[in-house]
Amino acid sequence: MSSLSQIGETKIIEEIAKTFKTRDPSVVCGIGDDAAVIRSDKKKLLLTTDALLEGVHFDWRFTTPKLLGRKTLSVNLSDIAAMGGRPRWAVISLALPGRTQAKVLREFYAGLKFQAKAFGVEVVGGDTDHSQSGWKITVALLGEADRVVFRHGARLGDLIWVTGSLGNSALGFKILKESGEKRKYKKFIEAHVNPVPRVKEGRTLAEKDLATSLIDVSDGLLLDLKRLMDASRVGARIDADAVPWVPGFFEACLSLKVDPLELSLCGGEDYELLFTAPPRRTRELQKTFSRLKTRVTCLGEISAGRRIEISGGGKKVLKFKRKGYLHF
Repeated sequence: MSSLSQIGETKIIEEIAKTFKTRDPSVVCGIGDDAAVIRSDKKKLLLTTDALLEGVHFDWRFTTPKLLGRKTLSVNLSDIAAMGGRPRWAVISLALPGRTQAKVLREFYAGLKFQAKAFGVEVVGGDTDHSQSGWKITVALLGEADRVVFRHGARLGDLIWVTGSLGNSALGFKILKESGEKRKYKKFIEAHVNPVPRVKEGRTLAEKDLATSLIDVSDGLLLDLKRLMDASRVGARIDADAVPWVPGFFEACLSLKVDPLELSLCGGEDYELLFTAPPRRTRELQKTFSRLKTRVTCLGEISAGRRIEISGGGKKVLKFKRKGYLHF
């Protein structure tokens, strides 16, 4: 009998989706995208959930209760952003060790409340339970949208775009684990412990009908691009020379003896938006993001076939052993 590690996360999700395939006409999109989409009156409801486990998704040596509270909501906000929606209501479930100090729990909720207020979310319920092995946090977030953008809409010839810059969170995590020069690399650490979901950008892409497909970069650009490609049944060509970095990223990677390109293409938890758009919308798209004051970069284009081709440094084809973060 195969173990979950042998089967792999992608196959597990495919099996679950087949098991719970629905014929309910109100379900616009079930399992397989960043959020489920349910038709309700004039609007569409978006439903997503995420779990954070101590020792797997976070380490108390590297974060604070307030920052953990903020990040707890942010990872769910990013899923709503990846559908072009507006986050509205959340329920939070916690399983905590009995030794947990009340002060720590209050600080966690203070951080969560700060992020909820910043993005217009009301926390309306949840559950608490006892854990014998560290914190277990689960958030379910409900959003709404007039227009939704899915993973499956990419078409041949579409250009591939990404917001912001890549690799910062993965670099920040490496610095926290291995480097003593934490003040010097503060912005990368901040990117890891306190990511900012692109809710405004996702809503704009949907409302202006600019994107043909959309996903957030949570498990690494190449892995999430592969998910978008599989949903759209297309391939992709990526120009490695176009990958966006913040100032100091390349130098920090060299100092820590890590490949900057591999880290930015395969590292997870950037929570940027990866999307496709037809070339004729390029000028409008760039003007829109300029008004939003958000960096946006064209990485390549959608192609035939089902493969990712990565070129750079004089047309050299690049390959990476690790494509991104898998849970099994």
